[in-house]
This record gives sequence, structure tokens and C-alpha cells, in this order.
Amino acid sequence: MTTSVLDEILAAGVVLDLTGDDRIMARGHLTDKIRDLIRANRVELLADLATKPRYRWRIVLPDGRALESCFLPEATRAEVAAEFPGAAVTPLPDSTDERTEAAHG
Repeated sequence: MTTSVLDEILAAGVVLDLTGDDRIMARGHLTDKIRDLIRANRVELLADLATKPRYRWRIVLPDGRALESCFLPEATRAEVAAEFPGAAVTPLPDSTDERTEAAHG
């Protein structure tokens, strides 16, 4: 199975959010490698962030409470946002093992 650029970035512990104007906001430990990946793959990342179904999501409710939720079947950003109106939704690595492997690999 091929790891997508989005999966690689998420596994490194970096959180990517879409802003309303087709821009990507990155938070977390941004190395030069991660910055270069984001710049070089912007179009693919925008598409993946908007449409790729994911298993794990971080959801920040309008009142500021944050939670992590898993969806089966996997859900797109639009589907998660529809379940939590007004919340900010961000994809997470599919497992915590991905983040651990990236940190040690």
C-alpha cells in the first residue's frame, strides 16, 4: 500500500487545516522536509483534505471543546462537518502507530 503525502505529513504529527480560500494551514513540528512536501504537493493536499475519507478526525466544537472521533465507514471532511455543525474538523493519522513510526523511523 502506498502512503499518500497527506498520510506522511499527518504521521509526522503535523496537523493540516483548510482555510476558506484554498490555503493550507499547518500546525505542529514543521521540519524543512514537511514544508517542502506541502509546497510541492499543494494541489494533491487540497484535494485530499477536502475529499479523502478518513478513519480518525479531530473535532473542535464551537464552544472550544476538542475530541477525537473514529468513523466506520470512513468519512470525508464534509460528512464529519455535517455531523458537527460549526465545528472545525481536521484529519488525524489512521493510527497512533503511524505517528510513532514517523518519529522513530
